[in-house]
This record gives sequence, structure tokens and C-alpha cells, in this order.
Amino acid sequence: MQALIIGTSEVRQIDGLYSLNDLHRASGNENRHRPSLFIENKQSQDLIAEITKAGITALRTKKGGTQGGTYACKELVIAYAAWISPAFHLKVIRVFLAEAGRTLPEKQDINLLDKDYFAKVRDIAIKFADDWVRVGKGEDVHPSLTIPDDVLAGIIAQQISRQNFRLYVDYAGQLHVAPIPNKSPYEGLAEAIADPGNIGLTDEVIEEIGAACVKALAYRAHYRKSVIGKIRGTK
Repeated sequence: MQALIIGTSEVRQIDGLYSLNDLHRASGNENRHRPSLFIENKQSQDLIAEITKAGITALRTKKGGTQGGTYACKELVIAYAAWISPAFHLKVIRVFLAEAGRTLPEKQDINLLDKDYFAKVRDIAIKFADDWVRVGKGEDVHPSLTIPDDVLAGIIAQQISRQNFRLYVDYAGQLHVAPIPNKSPYEGLAEAIADPGNIGLTDEVIEEIGAACVKALAYRAHYRKSVIGKIRGTK
């Protein structure tokens, strides 16, 4: 099992449980943050009871030796980190997320070319991130500590949805995907009109563009005249 590192401190593990004593040291080793104080409070006891109901071993105490101490499941570790401080809570969450990312299977059935799947996983990723934000605010939310394949695909989908891309094949037969700078429709229209070699605009479209330009310029001139009149009228 790969060691869990919080900052510069290694957290010992036994049968999938993590040493709260090591976490305490990683957090700064303050006396008021001792694992025993955390375990004794009512909220922690209630959480332990709920975890146990789900058939998960919440706590285990091992006496003596180099492996001695109190060990807890991931859910309880996250709660312990939140009890210590928001900063330490976030640090532990990020470490667990990174660990989950390393243990994902290499092959994933992801198809972002399917528009329904694309929309679904994007929403899943947004909810996954929102749930962890709510955890940081102290809300009673319990998101997964592993990163599902759909969440990873959704993160990619979010990025793709914010950027336009073009797919092309070069002269060597290589397939390429390149981002297209996001521009306003007005920038694209101006470039299309200014390009002397553009033959893609029909006569009807050109007439519409001309009429729209005249209308816009006339409106601007009228507005400008109105503003100047008001200014002069106040003198």
C-alpha cells in the first residue's frame, strides 16, 4: 500500500485505516487537537455510530510497538481534519483525492463524443466539486472519497465546453485537435467582411450586413446628437 503523505509527514496505515496520531503530528501536534478529544465529542460519536451501521470499521486501537496508536477509516479521518482546522481539512482532502486518482484503473469507458454522456458527466463533475465545497462549509454532506470515472470525464467535459476546438489532418496524415480562441461574434464577423478572399457570404447576407451597419450607425449618430443637445441645453 502506497504511503499517505500529509505535508512532510507519513501517515501509517493498518488494514485500510489511518493513524490519527500521525495526522495529529502532521497538523502541528497541538494538545487541543489530540485524537482522544475528537473521538470523545458527541458529533464524532454520532458519526462513528453511522459509519459502523454501514458495516465499516470506524476505529481500531493498537497498543505498543512502532505501530501503536489509534487508527480510523477515511470518513473519520476527513472529519478529524475538519475538526482541527479548515486549512488542514482541505490539505487532507486534496491528498485523498490525489491518492484516489493514482489508483484509478487505466482503461475507462469514456465517450465524450456522445452529447448525452458529455452533458451527464459534466453535471456529475460539477456536483462532485460542489459537494466538497459544502463539506468545507460544515454542511451535512458525505461525498465519495474516490474519484469515479464519470467525474474525471466530466472535468474534461467542463474544459471542452468552455473552449472551441477544430479537428484537422495535416499533410503527413496526422490527426490534430487545436483550440480556437474564443471570440465574440462581432470579431468573427469583422474578420469575415475584411477578408478580400472570402467567397462564403451570399449576396443576401451581405445585403443584411450592410443594412444592419447603416441602422447601427444611424442609431449611434442619433444618440450622439441627443446627448450633445442635452449637454448644450444645460449650459
